[in-house]
Amino acid sequence: MRTLLAEEKMLKTNKSKLLAEGFSLKYHTHRIITLKGQEYIFCYEYGYLDLGNDYILIVKSKEKKREINALV
Repeated sequence: MRTLLAEEKMLKTNKSKLLAEGFSLKYHTHRIITLKGQEYIFCYEYGYLDLGNDYILIVKSKEKKREINALV
């Protein structure tokens, strides 16, 4: 995910593209559910939101897990 995001804070991409490059969706460190009910799945500071129709939104968090959970 680091190479895909580069300097960006978020990126919309095809899920099938990530899977083809060897990314596995079954490993994660934590989940965040927003006030709107959206579930972001994180592996350390990188996370994704399933947008449906084979698209996901990749995000990078600068906050620690503990701080993020306190906000939700």
